[in-house]
Amino acid sequence: ETERYTLQYAGENPWGGPIDLKLFGGRLFACMKELGLGIFDPSTLEQVGSYNLYTDVLVLEDWFIGMDAPQAVQKDPATGDPYVDDFTGLPDYRQTSFEILQVMKNNVAAPTPWADFDRYGKFYYKAQGIDLAQFKNRTIAYLAYSLGGLIAVDVTGYQAATPGAFLKGRYLGYVPAVPANGPSDPTGTQSQSILPYYGAGMLKDSGIIDVKIRGNYAYVTDHFAGLLVIDGASTPEKSWRGSKAPYNNDTDGIPGNHWPDYEFVKSYDMTAYDALDNESMPAWMYQAPCLLVTAELNGHGNRLLLMDAMNITAAGNVDILECAGAGGFNFVDIVNLRAKLMSDRYAVPVYFPTTDEIGAAADGSPTQTIAIGHSAGIASSDSYVYVADGPHGISAWSITDTLGYPTDAVHLVANTLQDEYPEVVNGVTIYPASHATNVVRQRQPGNSSREDRRCGGGPGLRRQPAAPATVAFRRLRAQRRVGHGDARPVPGPCLRRRDPRELRLCG
Repeated sequence: ETERYTLQYAGENPWGGPIDLKLFGGRLFACMKELGLGIFDPSTLEQVGSYNLYTDVLVLEDWFIGMDAPQAVQKDPATGDPYVDDFTGLPDYRQTSFEILQVMKNNVAAPTPWADFDRYGKFYYKAQGIDLAQFKNRTIAYLAYSLGGLIAVDVTGYQAATPGAFLKGRYLGYVPAVPANGPSDPTGTQSQSILPYYGAGMLKDSGIIDVKIRGNYAYVTDHFAGLLVIDGASTPEKSWRGSKAPYNNDTDGIPGNHWPDYEFVKSYDMTAYDALDNESMPAWMYQAPCLLVTAELNGHGNRLLLMDAMNITAAGNVDILECAGAGGFNFVDIVNLRAKLMSDRYAVPVYFPTTDEIGAAADGSPTQTIAIGHSAGIASSDSYVYVADGPHGISAWSITDTLGYPTDAVHLVANTLQDEYPEVVNGVTIYPASHATNVVRQRQPGNSSREDRRCGGGPGLRRQPAAPATVAFRRLRAQRRVGHGDARPVPGPCLRRRDPRELRLCG
């Protein structure tokens, strides 16, 4: 009896639903994908505020180039009521019906804001990560808006907001995402959906995934760009644009044909930094306000976690834990954000694939670790880190060393899938028999070759085997997978550190 509805059905796909939550200042901030940001009273779950990039007609650097949905949709012939939901401002079921029955089946010439949004726009208007910060008398919400970029919204006054005194967030500025490389021409007309749509496989996982604010820096993960550090978080309306704005990113002079390019962006230079590399990051990522772009670190950029104590001016400590979709998770050391070469600004001292598969060379010999999963969530409590890895469930890792790179002191203590990881039995590390032989390859700081990024499991440090657990932490059990039989696992190799940068294989 106390639920609150957070979805809108306008057609075959629901829009909305909370995907990330942040409790801040007595209010619950929820990223609700296509419905944008919702601010809720955590006691009653009544919504007291919102922000939606799609319905903000004052923002011109977006997918629909200033489309005003109430003006684009049809109107009720009797009342003049536009076919939009009164609360969300998105096209409603009446507009859906019109587009299917009249535009699609009877060839009526009219705008199709529902189909445009449901087939493409929703990938540019998917709020999926949030952090908040207080700067003097102003509160700013930072939204990871997928292909829409990183959006800064003024939510000052949120604490006094009520359903009657509803707070509408105010756009301040943004940082664009890396464009997804879709097909040059529409494909997929054979689709049996209500309306065909093209190339969405390139779009649905792309864009800005997560954001964390520390001081005046925004630490951001992007699907293709990996880890980003953006300066000027306290003044996004002034700081978040290129020094030579406005830019012209239109390559052919035909307005509106920008899918999947970003011709509408005026604040940043979206041309490739390396014109000869089809996976090059945009040029703006090598200029202010961007202080770091890593490209993919062993896989697609995903959720991140900032260490409580960070030192981003010197080497020798871990500052950030970053999940890599299809690539485990990485311990990142921010070394010097003012270094001349981007590769000198950070290092990845430790990389943990979350599964034990080993890649093979053409001759069949084992070569490099491969993470068969999709690390997409990370959290911490005391000395434990918890990693969500898609079909491989959750794994827990113990951290006990705070003096240097934690290679020796990070070990697996629990996981939810049988036989996927080493486990500790009476202080003895046990490996599945199929993983008894492994090869270790040292990862060079800054190395992120194109081949590694494509496969999502590039050269990296072999995961540190589980050391004896220091606390009573019973391993979560799951049903044994079919085909494993009763074969007994045998002890495997382990890694021991000689110094923070050197690893050796031992029996």
